[in-house]
Amino acid sequence: MKKKINWQLYLTLAALVLTTAAFLFPIGTGLVRTSTHGSLTLVENFRGYDFIFGNNANQICSTGGFIGAFCLMVIAAVFQLIACIFVIPNPEGSHNFAGFMNFVAGLCIIATGVIFIFTKSLSPISGGINATFKLGWGNLIAAACAILSGLISCVMGFAAMKKKA
Repeated sequence: MKKKINWQLYLTLAALVLTTAAFLFPIGTGLVRTSTHGSLTLVENFRGYDFIFGNNANQICSTGGFIGAFCLMVIAAVFQLIACIFVIPNPEGSHNFAGFMNFVAGLCIIATGVIFIFTKSLSPISGGINATFKLGWGNLIAAACAILSGLISCVMGFAAMKKKA
């Protein structure tokens, strides 16, 4: 008797871990502003969560895009957790609902990753004449984790819904 491996459960858990990483990495640098004033070069690092929740010290007001990204990330994590819970009891049964939850979570978290990539364009920070901006490592890694999690969730969700009972 050959034991079946529940790939949907393992890949859903992997996507959930990547979503958790996408929650954690915006704690790091989200955007780097480099400005030159004569011979003085000033480098300022802004955290990723400064754009979501705002930061009065840096005069950053949160925008709708970043608040939406955070909400989509929370929705994706909850849907992936629900999909994981519905896959555990019966590994050989029909997983259409779990597949649907995975697919919707994947779309939500991919949108979050795209918004994290466009932090430079969506940020409300003005730089002045001699300022340049670049994406920080925190939002870059968070975007990569989010997009990878979304791809895994979408593929697993589509495969589960396509599979015949």
